Amino acid sequence: MKLSLRVKLAMTFVLVAVITGLALALVFRSANQVRFDQFVIDQQSERVKTLLEQYYTLNGSWVGLDQADLMLPGTMPGGMMGGQGGPGGQGGQGGQGGMGGRWQGNEGGMPQAGGQTDRRLFALADPDGKIIFTQVEDWELGDTPEKTVLDQGIPLTVDGVNVGKLITVRRLPIYTEAERIFMERTTRTLALSLLGAVVLAALLGVAIAGGLTKPLSALTEAARNLAAGKAGEKVPVDRQDEIGELSQAFNQMSEDLERSNQLRKQMTADIAHDLRTPLTVISGYIEAMRDGTLDANPERLALINSELNHLKLMVNDLRTLNQADAQELVLKKQRVDLMDLVGQTAEIFLPDTLST
Repeated sequence: MKLSLRVKLAMTFVLVAVITGLALALVFRSANQVRFDQFVIDQQSERVKTLLEQYYTLNGSWVGLDQADLMLPGTMPGGMMGGQGGPGGQGGQGGQGGMGGRWQGNEGGMPQAGGQTDRRLFALADPDGKIIFTQVEDWELGDTPEKTVLDQGIPLTVDGVNVGKLITVRRLPIYTEAERIFMERTTRTLALSLLGAVVLAALLGVAIAGGLTKPLSALTEAARNLAAGKAGEKVPVDRQDEIGELSQAFNQMSEDLERSNQLRKQMTADIAHDLRTPLTVISGYIEAMRDGTLDANPERLALINSELNHLKLMVNDLRTLNQADAQELVLKKQRVDLMDLVGQTAEIFLPDTLST
């Protein structure tokens, strides 16, 4: 199927818009997910930091923290941390109790508040950098994370003294229902924006392609008319870009062709006139001699021969001109005697001068 240039340009604009939009969408979605995860982690880290500092303030150490489950802010009703025998409340099975709140744990000690998503996001390192409490599978108790990990941790201070660092994961392992809905809505909005951009690119592509192909169509029509013999065919020049330059070049070519045709017509008329004169002389003498009006004396025959030589020279000049037009003429340089050349030229016009 043959596609016009307008259709190809419009498809190109749409394809570029789709590729660019998809690339931007992927980058935006990835960056948005990273930023959203960091936002949620930072938000929950502040609450967990407060709970840990409260725990240390009440206990004076981290003793017993391994027996108290750390409750994520998004999964516990009271937002508190408790454990068996923890201060502020009576411990019980599954870690019931805590500082000012109640929560329920499952048999594995993981918080399951109200059926919400359970996530392991935090680990706690003591001032020496050893892990003393962890929810994250990457670290076990007694491990010492790398310095870069510790430097990115959140310092825990009680009365101006550093008592540890809260270490968080970089990405959320799982989303809550509300977070999942938020991400789905963000993705849906991004997809609709991409669809709108593609539609807009298609409309702009059609408009721009039409603006580009319209002068080209005019050039094509003018070229066809010029090939059909309509001399002086021109197209309007209303642009200052490459297409405008092409239109100007076409108009200049059309003018040159028209001028060349006029010159050829004039040259043809001149050649016909120049050929007619010696032919008329030769024809008149021959007819007069045939009819017996004039005698075929040497002088008349010499005149006829001179006119024939003139015709030969004119034919040779035409052949030379044709070779020059075809760029086949080879220029041969040679020395000449100017006096002889002037004398020969004078002898050509001498009979005419004597006859007058």
